[in-house]
Amino acid sequence: MSQNSTLPKTNPYISWLIATSFVVFQFFLQNSSSLMNEYWAKDFQLSTIQVSNLSAAFFYTYVLMQVPVGVLYDRFNTKKILFIAALLLAIGCILLSLSPNYYIAVIARFLMGTGASFGYIGMLKVVLDNFKANKFALILGIGETISMICITLGIIALGFFLKTNSWRTSMFICGVFAIILAIAIKSYLRDKPRQANIVPLVEIMIQIKSLILNKQVVLCSIYGFFAFSIFNAFTSLWGVSFLTNTYQYSPELAASMISIVFIGVGVGAPMWGFLSKSYGNHLKIMLISAIGITIVNFCIIIIPWLNELMMFIMLFLSGLFCSGYLQAFTIVKDSADPKLSGTALAFANMVLMAGAPIFQIFVATLLQGNIFHLATAANYRFALAIIPLGNLICIALCYYIKEPQKHVIKTEMRI
Repeated sequence: MSQNSTLPKTNPYISWLIATSFVVFQFFLQNSSSLMNEYWAKDFQLSTIQVSNLSAAFFYTYVLMQVPVGVLYDRFNTKKILFIAALLLAIGCILLSLSPNYYIAVIARFLMGTGASFGYIGMLKVVLDNFKANKFALILGIGETISMICITLGIIALGFFLKTNSWRTSMFICGVFAIILAIAIKSYLRDKPRQANIVPLVEIMIQIKSLILNKQVVLCSIYGFFAFSIFNAFTSLWGVSFLTNTYQYSPELAASMISIVFIGVGVGAPMWGFLSKSYGNHLKIMLISAIGITIVNFCIIIIPWLNELMMFIMLFLSGLFCSGYLQAFTIVKDSADPKLSGTALAFANMVLMAGAPIFQIFVATLLQGNIFHLATAANYRFALAIIPLGNLICIALCYYIKEPQKHVIKTEMRI
């Protein structure tokens, strides 16, 4: 029996909370761009495209690192990897806070994206290592609820903080928090002991090829790509600008509205997780979610006469239905070889998060180009219409995805 198995019974939950805290922090950094983009534009004298590139720089390295991250987690200890990742995040945040120009800021965002790329898969591996397989979706949903509540409070607090303080100060504080997180990981995180397993590059490429050829993994990954677009395109960057330009809301009110999306996810994630655990059908939940986000996001982006209350309700529902994307991760896990679970989940997360730079740059190009010479509000609606259009693809994909046989994996650490 490993040394870790003699630790107190509460340790799996402490480890899970630490790993979830990493994800909360990562998600906060991803979505803080929507509040900081105007400050960046003024501070560095940037165009719309440059602002998008600065935001997307985080996601370039995040996306490119996902498969290597999965390979590393399948072969090395989670604690060591997350500790180094937290330090990278700290360096990136502090460097961004001190950046004298646009180019250094981009490098800082690259570092932040590299550190953040280890967060979500690390949390998934902690859940896999510490809990029974049939609890995966439920634990993931509860973690998502905690994350979204914290992110909601964080985004609202950041909106008010920026009224009286510099964005640079906020980034420096984030850097200090990342250092504290690294210390917590080093001191308290419990993971499954793994002996370092150096595998030839050729074998790794063969394993990755098997995932690319796995129809279930690919289709679920594409589902996540389009289902998560409300975050990748809207809450992460353009949501606040959309609301201030189409409804003339104050930045503080717009930030509060954006935060409601996270509340919706926080409610929806455990709800869908409970239903999937009770009825054993992830695919039906994915279909219901896809239909829901298509209708709701169409209303948010296209309909011009929503009042404040209706906008709050629609944004809440958008998050609630969007949270069904987590079921796609469960199908990915169950469809892949258990030995490649980390790599499979990382591949799915890579495809999902690739939507951030793709959607953000695409929307920025449409906004700046404005080929139809639309008014500002109409131009924002036109550019962001890609969100509900992509959600329609999610509905179609549900008819090609199959509910897989579940892998049952025995691990002495699981509870």
